[in-house]
Amino acid sequence: MNRECAICGWANPDGTPHPGWCQRCRGRTVADVADLPELYHTLAATLTPGAGNTEPRVGGSRTPPLPLRLDAANLRGPATAGPLPGGDNGGALSIATVLSTVRVLVRGACDLPDEWHQGNADTDNAVERDSKFLIAWLDRYAERVDPEELASVAQALHDTRQRAWNACGYGAHKIYLGPCPHTEDGQVCGRELWIDPVLADSVTCRDCHTRWDRRYFLWLRRQAEEAG
Repeated sequence: MNRECAICGWANPDGTPHPGWCQRCRGRTVADVADLPELYHTLAATLTPGAGNTEPRVGGSRTPPLPLRLDAANLRGPATAGPLPGGDNGGALSIATVLSTVRVLVRGACDLPDEWHQGNADTDNAVERDSKFLIAWLDRYAERVDPEELASVAQALHDTRQRAWNACGYGAHKIYLGPCPHTEDGQVCGRELWIDPVLADSVTCRDCHTRWDRRYFLWLRRQAEEAG
């Protein structure tokens, strides 16, 4: 048990230790892992050039476009063996590789029961399998991992989810409202809030799960502007 969260450094005001990380960081990482299988399948529709609306437009070039978008193709690639995702190599790894690498790391570090030792499967099934594995592990065994490795795992999963989110073109359809101002036990959440300005009637913070109705949208933007 640690008195400070290995991810964000927050400590409970009453001095109660954390099981590796605080509930907020654990919730964020669970949400990141839970999103990856759906993003993986969505990426299949963004493989061709122009899909997803994230590719820069280049005029006057005689070079024919690549048959596939490299960002989406990299994310959709099969699982390959390698070191823990992070640092300079984190931006080029596939979703299957990141999930598989993290699964192998925590399986060894936590000395998990035999039923947790799964064999290889095809990529589609492996993404689903490894996602379920990691969510179950986050609930039961995360405190067994070294705090520094735990922070690296959480960052690798979050970065991969963000790359996939952007490759699917979701960022192009959303606007930034500002940091979530919800305060609990003297700590401001601060998670970035993004919405679809046309369709959204509310936005729910991915960290603290506070739900903000449309009537608060302009207030949230004003709060962010006042904070600079």
